[in-house]
Amino acid sequence: MKNIMRHGIAGIASVAIAMSGLAIAGTAMADTTSTTGGSPVTTDQTITINATDEQQLTGHTLKYIQIGSYTQYGSTYGLVTNSDYATDIVSALKTMGYTVPSDYEDNPLAWAENQSPAILGQETVGNSSSNERQLAQALASLAATHGTSLTTSSPAANTSGSGSKTTGELTAAGYSETATLPAGVYEIVDTSSSNPSVPIIISTKGGPTVTPNLTNTIDMKNQNTPSAPTKTVTNGAATDNTFDAGQTIDYQVQGIMPDDSNTTTYTYQFIDTPGVGLTLNLDSIKIDGMTVSQLNSEAGAGSVTVDPSTGTTLVGNGSDKLTVTLSKAALDYIQTKASTKVAIGGNLDMTYTGYINNQITDETAVNSAQVNNNGATSQSSPEVPVHTNGNPNGGTTPNTNPNNPPSNPVSPNEPSPTSTNVGMWWQKIWPNKTAAKGAKFQVSKTVNGTTEYLQAGTNGADTWQWTTNASDAEEFSSVNADGLFEIGGLANGTYTVTETTQATGAQAIKPSFTVTLKYGTAETISTSATGDPWGLVSSSDDTVENVKSINQLPMTGGAGIILGALVALLLLGSAATLFLVYRKKAAR
Repeated sequence: MKNIMRHGIAGIASVAIAMSGLAIAGTAMADTTSTTGGSPVTTDQTITINATDEQQLTGHTLKYIQIGSYTQYGSTYGLVTNSDYATDIVSALKTMGYTVPSDYEDNPLAWAENQSPAILGQETVGNSSSNERQLAQALASLAATHGTSLTTSSPAANTSGSGSKTTGELTAAGYSETATLPAGVYEIVDTSSSNPSVPIIISTKGGPTVTPNLTNTIDMKNQNTPSAPTKTVTNGAATDNTFDAGQTIDYQVQGIMPDDSNTTTYTYQFIDTPGVGLTLNLDSIKIDGMTVSQLNSEAGAGSVTVDPSTGTTLVGNGSDKLTVTLSKAALDYIQTKASTKVAIGGNLDMTYTGYINNQITDETAVNSAQVNNNGATSQSSPEVPVHTNGNPNGGTTPNTNPNNPPSNPVSPNEPSPTSTNVGMWWQKIWPNKTAAKGAKFQVSKTVNGTTEYLQAGTNGADTWQWTTNASDAEEFSSVNADGLFEIGGLANGTYTVTETTQATGAQAIKPSFTVTLKYGTAETISTSATGDPWGLVSSSDDTVENVKSINQLPMTGGAGIILGALVALLLLGSAATLFLVYRKKAAR
């Protein structure tokens, strides 16, 4: 009776596996199990694996080992552990927290199936984190190393949905595969490189009387295909996701921490595809707030890899990808040891920076992201666009007029006052509307009460940055012979433009004015009595006049008042002088 209990009925449900139909080549492995009394069961039995879609049963390569067989004791059946793997199974159970009694060390499966809670026969769907799944994972390397290979084939449709099951048949409930094996218990591992399943343990039925919860049929599923990640720009709200060329853009890609428990190998990837006009900074990547080097230091060298592995930037072209791969070591560290831990099912974030470069087209650059959960790739996130105003040109190359008509009232081939997305522009002219040459301007903005000046950036050609040192400000000259000033690649905002050098031959009267940019609309030029008391700036034509003599100054409005005041002062001064002269003569 003790032997009967020791060789208890075996029925082992499985853990999730992805496989493409089972085509077992031929015959059984050599039976290396040992028995004490009873008669070994040598008849062939079947296992059936069901899937919900063809991709779970197509093109996967499997290996299997027989870890147990059945022995008949009269009208009952017992489970006998394969002696080749008994020691490994004892060790695996020990890592799970179980101590196998010494008198069961030659047959640990028989002991395991009689434990409460059960270790074997717990499930009929291979997707849980049960004890059986843990045991299957612990034995995976044995099957991968010592197992017999089998290659699966594509399932075929069963149009009737009835009749006996055959290899590759699509049943009414979905896809299924059956395989014929000697009666026993098997470990099966998927050695496929793409979306491999976790290992499973599955049993055939050893005879007419079995424990009710044992089964030789399992519903499998692949590694869950993850949902598309959430991708956002985290520092663009104030400017409607518009940026200067070269300005830092903060990105976040949010996935879900996978369940990598009970596995010895696992990978999770963030995949980003930057579009034309966008450059990513590879040295800015962080996972859950930790840099790549920090994670590799804490979780182990190579636990996080970045592709491309060389260089500091990735210049987007719409096809080249940034791939950041987290190993099981990195995932486990974040789950259990990181300063900000992420539980299974929690949000797992990757952050990094980028910037708009001078290859941007139509003032817009996009990128999208995916995640890959141990071989299962998600759909792409919606594209996240960033914009700038005008094509970045370093203030040296004119853009073409996108509006035809209307045209510029001064120069028909240049931007007009209603042109959109051409950046910041104005024309320097004389009162007769001809081009005034030789003038220079600075551009500034106010940030939290501090004046910052525009200067050439360091993130490549035609990019911008800001300085609080006025002496370092960029001095802009006209970009063509028509006196056109044009600066592309700026974010939404209001900027102050100040003339610092008047046109050649002009009076030293240098106005300032503001330009407001908003993506998708024409610029707005505004003036003030202090910045342009002479009315030299036209907000309707987007022009700035210079004069060669004071009598060319406008005589209306504030300018007229100022000029009148100057004339009055001159007259008063002259009168005072005459009065003094008269008194001196009278005193004589």
